[in-house]
Amino acid sequence: MGNDISIDRLKAGDESAFKEVITMYQKRVLKIAYGYTHDLNDSADISQEVFITLFKNLKKITSHEHLKLLIYRITVSRSLDFLRREKYRKFFKPFSEMSENRVNNFTTGEITQEQNIKSSEFDAALGDALKKLSSNQKTAFMLKNHEGLSIREIAEVTGKSESTVKTHLGRAVKTIRKHMEKNYER
Repeated sequence: MGNDISIDRLKAGDESAFKEVITMYQKRVLKIAYGYTHDLNDSADISQEVFITLFKNLKKITSHEHLKLLIYRITVSRSLDFLRREKYRKFFKPFSEMSENRVNNFTTGEITQEQNIKSSEFDAALGDALKKLSSNQKTAFMLKNHEGLSIREIAEVTGKSESTVKTHLGRAVKTIRKHMEKNYER
């Protein structure tokens, strides 16, 4: 993804190349920011900050992979800054698009009402489990499971070592598993 945008054009300040980057990454940035704020307006504000910060740092970009990781790093950083600045402690609501897909499937008859209710119960239990995670664990978990980043990429985005990222992921999974075993009946 992103290989069709010329890094040279981007670094030269080509407005159309920058617009292409925004088009490619805006939904992902909004999704990540929403995971922290759980508010669409705040997520949109963070998204603007991300792209302003990116614009100011265009000359530092060395490759498409660096661009992608820089966008993730700025997004996580701006989201955490928002939480600190506003003392706003809403937690990441998991798998929001899963709920949308479940509703779509239900309305088309692909799942039963009982399956829909069970899935809602699962989402609620998982949301409660995610509230128990530290911000580092939540960030690692979200980037791994929602954005599909590798351990190495998460380490680059967060500025942590790969072993620290693995520790955060392991603790997140253990916390979630323990909570789900205790609070979710199949």
